[in-house]
Amino acid sequence: MHEFSTAQQLVKTVLEVAESNQAKEVSEVEIDIGGLTHLSEEPLRFAFSIMAKGTLMEDAAIKIKYLPAILRCKKCRSEKKVNVEPSEMYGALVDFKCRGCGAREAEIDGDTSCIVKSIKVKK
Repeated sequence: MHEFSTAQQLVKTVLEVAESNQAKEVSEVEIDIGGLTHLSEEPLRFAFSIMAKGTLMEDAAIKIKYLPAILRCKKCRSEKKVNVEPSEMYGALVDFKCRGCGAREAEIDGDTSCIVKSIKVKK
C-alpha cells in the first residue's frame, strides 16, 4: 500500500506551505492524481486521516481528482480517454474495443504524478 507513503509526503508538503504562510488551519486540500499512479481513493483518504491527525490539516476536506489515462488503439492509433480509479484501469484495457477500427489491442498512456493543486487555509 503506497497510499501511506504518498499521503505522508503530501501532508508534509501541505504543512510546510501552510506554516510558511502563517496559517492557523488548513480547511481544504485539492489533489490531482494521474490515471496511472495506482493510488486508490479510499486507502489514500484513510492514510490522510492518520497522517493529518493532530496537525493544522486534521479537519481539512480532501478533494481528489483523477486525471484521465489514454487508451490508444495499436492498429489505427485512435484514442479514448479513460477516467476510472486505478483498480479499474486494467479492466478497461481488457474490455477495450476500438470505436474506429474494432481492434482489441491497446496501449495505455497517462500521468503518474500526484500533485497538490490547491490548499485553502485560515489565518
